Amino acid sequence: MEQKPSHWDQKKADAFSDLSIIEHYANRPPYPVDLIGKLLSLITPGSATVLDIGCGMGDVARNLVSDTLHVDAVDISLPMIENGKKQPRGNHPNLHWIHSSIETASLTPPYSMVTAGESLHWMDWETVCRRLSKLLVPGGKLAILTRSWGTGEPEEGKLYAKYSTTRNFILMDLPTELEKRGLFRIENRKKFSTDWRPTIDEFIASRHSQSQFSYERMSKESAIDFDKSLRELLIQLNDENRISMENERILHRARVSLCWGEPLEP
Repeated sequence: MEQKPSHWDQKKADAFSDLSIIEHYANRPPYPVDLIGKLLSLITPGSATVLDIGCGMGDVARNLVSDTLHVDAVDISLPMIENGKKQPRGNHPNLHWIHSSIETASLTPPYSMVTAGESLHWMDWETVCRRLSKLLVPGGKLAILTRSWGTGEPEEGKLYAKYSTTRNFILMDLPTELEKRGLFRIENRKKFSTDWRPTIDEFIASRHSQSQFSYERMSKESAIDFDKSLRELLIQLNDENRISMENERILHRARVSLCWGEPLEP
């Protein structure tokens, strides 16, 4: 099978154990309430057990535990899990944290739904989809979530391209790519958005929660220049009325794309 793009290799995935990413991860925008409702509606009737793969700090898992019987939250980064336990509902009795790669994790199937929030692209697609196809109850769904935020202005995109430590990035829709490789059958998609009101400092910090802007992987000079340039750009965009600010907070709609369907054994 064709190799997946190199910008999603294990070396870059290892960034999610960097202390700066752990520190800044909570600055990402929250998942929309109606998205969580949609996920709950995808759970197979008669069963309420969920597996969250590449859970990070449990942004998805912690929002599901109150309405499910059991959630297994798996992540290869122990610092992410330890930080997630300190977050709201991080110690909920229905939530079971598992420090492991999903490829080798010791699990307790069957699951009525599997969620993957900004994580599946880092994994061994063939191995994981084969395993998930066997872990789900009949009719169980794999839900792939992609969270995005930003002004959408061209200057912002150019700034990210200039400072990103990922130099070989190829824009790709993951569910479509998995389906093309015979690893996933897309059932449907839906888009969500939510109000997000970060300060400029919080907006900049949210970027440092991403692997390509980890402080540990940028030179000190590059990180300083990036923060300064992004701050100046946001101020400029506000002055030009291309973004709105109120009480020193950016008025923004963060976006999430949800795609659900059936993982397939290749």
